[in-house]
Amino acid sequence: MPRQARKNRARVPMVPYSEWNAVTAACMIIPKPLFEECGGFDEDYRNGFEDIDLCAKVRQKGFRIYVANRSKIDHLVSVSPGRHKHNDRNSKLFQERWTHITSEWGAKEWAPEYLQRYARHWWKFNLGKWIKAQQMMLVNRHNLILRD
Repeated sequence: MPRQARKNRARVPMVPYSEWNAVTAACMIIPKPLFEECGGFDEDYRNGFEDIDLCAKVRQKGFRIYVANRSKIDHLVSVSPGRHKHNDRNSKLFQERWTHITSEWGAKEWAPEYLQRYARHWWKFNLGKWIKAQQMMLVNRHNLILRD
């Protein structure tokens, strides 16, 4: 399942932009024609996952999604009334529609994100997850070399 990247991180990446598979609509900019071509926000979702669903549609059309790493956004997260009321239903709907794609995202993103998250707090590493992350990093690095 998607998660918030770099949540509670002290350092901003050194590069000005990073490519991501999905971003929150709280600070999303998308051309109106593309938004309309993708069908906008799917109203089957109730106050959650509609933005990630839209990102999956955008990626499926061959577009890339970037984050401006030096941007600063003040956003009150999850304070909308009933924000978590439909989480289970939204999660189930999202998984039914996008697991075939998001499992690929996770295979590429989870390991470096996990290792970076706990790099400063190494004592919090789960040994089994640390080993899995290291193995995934090797596989991803190997696949990248083979493609180049």
